[in-house]
Amino acid sequence: MSNWILPVVGLAMLVLVTVQALSAFGSYPRIAAETDDDLKGDKLGFDQDYTAEAEALFKRFAERHGLHYEVEDAPMEACWTFPQQPKLSMPVTLGLQNGDELNFGVSDFWSYFFPFENVAERFEHAIDAWVTGDARIAVTGRHSRLLQVREGNRWRSIYGANGCLFPFRWTPLRYEMNEPGRLPTGSA
Repeated sequence: MSNWILPVVGLAMLVLVTVQALSAFGSYPRIAAETDDDLKGDKLGFDQDYTAEAEALFKRFAERHGLHYEVEDAPMEACWTFPQQPKLSMPVTLGLQNGDELNFGVSDFWSYFFPFENVAERFEHAIDAWVTGDARIAVTGRHSRLLQVREGNRWRSIYGANGCLFPFRWTPLRYEMNEPGRLPTGSA
């Protein structure tokens, strides 16, 4: 056998395993849209501004959990920060940008959920789960992260950031999650 055949066969097997893994993972890389139709034409939502709806969602979230927040002056349609407080062990940022893109940010994780009308309910569920300790950030690499939500006895990845499409990045190095009830640093 020639010296080049073994490396080529190895590379082909790696590509095949990667494609099969991505296929088995279903719609994981397509978190933003449920179907191809969601990505076509005016369903992208750029022709509609959901600022009022996003602010209402953020307000419901704050009221439901009794959270204090600040409305920030940021280069986006809406940006609310929820500082560390008894129900949040670390600050959280919620935002709306590009008219229909909901954002959740905590620590060094930032997400983009869109189009608004297709993801608002799932987004609200995810941020509620964060407050109650039923969501976590799986750190899978130097910059890659997975947002996971508890479903029964298992964790389901609902969003990947910065390179999580590769199977070798699915094994978490550590987790970051809210610890409800933990007092902010420096509190008595």
